[in-house]
Amino acid sequence: MIGILVATHGEFSKGLLNAVELVYGQQEQVEVIGLFHGDGVEEFEDHMKELIAKLDTGDGVLALVDMVAGTPGNTIMRLLPQYENLRAIAGVNMPMLITAVSERDEAGTLDELCKTCLEIGVQETLSMYERYKEILENEGNTDDEDF
Repeated sequence: MIGILVATHGEFSKGLLNAVELVYGQQEQVEVIGLFHGDGVEEFEDHMKELIAKLDTGDGVLALVDMVAGTPGNTIMRLLPQYENLRAIAGVNMPMLITAVSERDEAGTLDELCKTCLEIGVQETLSMYERYKEILENEGNTDDEDF
């Protein structure tokens, strides 16, 4: 099974996993790590290494971070050359994490799961107001059934 590591600033990773577990139940081989005020960069990196080692049971680890330009993202970038079976995506969101946990067994490979998560993460980003306007233009009404 592909391991999943969610690394973010603060409690964001914990909250994301909590929300996903409301939908899909408790998850195995998923770990979260948050960076907090006062955390040392070296200690944070060491903890990430421990989690990667714990999560990689042979199928690899997909790391999902909140943003590229931040300590979690920078740390993963430094770790990528050290792990052959580590892939990472910046910009984690709930649809992306749901996809990761729900499709990691069927995805086939770590690279295929990574590609699928990237596609879903982007697809789920849209302006709800613009979507609402499209519905009004196409349907001419605002019945609840349209939503």
